[in-house]
Amino acid sequence: MHETMSDKAKIGMTWYVAAFVYAAGEPGDNPVGIEKVMQETISALGAMPRNILRTSTGGKAGRFQRFTLDNCATLIRDPQSVSLTMLSLQKSAAFVNLRLFLRHNPAVLMKFRSPKALYVVMECGGPMLAPTVAQYVAQSFLRTCAAELSVLHGGVAAFPNRNQALSEAALTGIDLSNEPESFERRWDYDARNSRSLWQKARRVFWLNLLGPDLAQKVGGPAAANAAGAMGVEEVQGSLIFAATSNIEDSLDPHFSDKTSKLTEWLWPYLLQNPY
Repeated sequence: MHETMSDKAKIGMTWYVAAFVYAAGEPGDNPVGIEKVMQETISALGAMPRNILRTSTGGKAGRFQRFTLDNCATLIRDPQSVSLTMLSLQKSAAFVNLRLFLRHNPAVLMKFRSPKALYVVMECGGPMLAPTVAQYVAQSFLRTCAAELSVLHGGVAAFPNRNQALSEAALTGIDLSNEPESFERRWDYDARNSRSLWQKARRVFWLNLLGPDLAQKVGGPAAANAAGAMGVEEVQGSLIFAATSNIEDSLDPHFSDKTSKLTEWLWPYLLQNPY
């Protein structure tokens, strides 16, 4: 039996919420939309980021800069910017990582590319972000991405530690040596099949986003409701729905058992990860 959020908060333990959305194209071509995602996420967090780090088209990571809205807007509009990462908050000790993917490296042929994700990872529980705040930020992030950008799919889930949350959001292994074998196998399968994410979603998460193309293929809101989805809504042709009533359910090793009907509905449009 896993500990509930309230149990974790009582004993001072922290856990992580990750929200991520795969872009259908090059988000940097829509700087107004990217700025909106950034602004809405910061507003939901209730605190400004402390630092910003840019990765450029040359593959170089720049130095950390002090975050300001103007500074971020300038970097978003710079055609040499591949991604921007905002780290830490000015008025909180909680770990927060907000990554805005802007464009693929033009030096890599499209046939070798996988879709990239915009994501936000947040530490909550104990003295960090309140779970309700982290959940609200994650929901706002998905909705704003769907409203402002061209998207493929995305999700929100809770994780017991930072490495799992970052690995899941970025689909880049962040020191998996101490993680359960079940997590490592599941992550490895998704990473090896990442190019298929242009057409297929990863799996059923606690909160799910299907972009316009997938939303139409799966049958839209009526099909989602019939499959037992909760809080079904449409945003600019995308479909957003929850698998269960509480995000803590995604901490349960048996979460997939609770979402089997949704998985059966979506199976033809998922990576079909056996783990």
